[in-house]
Amino acid sequence: MVVDDATHEAVGVDQEHTLGADQLTRILDRILCQRRRPLPGSVGKRFNCEAMLTWVHRHGDELAFFSSRRDGLVRMPIVESFNGRLQDECLNEPSFTSLSHARVVIETWRREYNEGGPRKSLGGLTPAAYAMQLATKAATMTVKI
Repeated sequence: MVVDDATHEAVGVDQEHTLGADQLTRILDRILCQRRRPLPGSVGKRFNCEAMLTWVHRHGDELAFFSSRRDGLVRMPIVESFNGRLQDECLNEPSFTSLSHARVVIETWRREYNEGGPRKSLGGLTPAAYAMQLATKAATMTVKI
């Protein structure tokens, strides 16, 4: 899953049996084609590898690679909150009949997460509305020299 740190949007939730760094870079490429370039972000130790470093170099983005704790976990509150909601609201309920069924159910949930209820942390807006507000502000900003 890819969560935008600024807007709290779930911009990508990909379901696979396993997900490696090469697959992650393809997901990030797809996201870059669909929306603005992401702000500097972070990935856990698991993806701190040649494929990610090559991707960062190719796109000129800077990602902050967190060093992992001894237990192998990286604490990122936005991601932990998102994971908890995804688990509670979506993954605990249905039993998926196939990977394609899981994709449909999880994508439906992702859209509801982005467009559903307002968030206090976003000034009472949904993640989608907050993202639109930020994009509008960015488009209307002028550079003064």
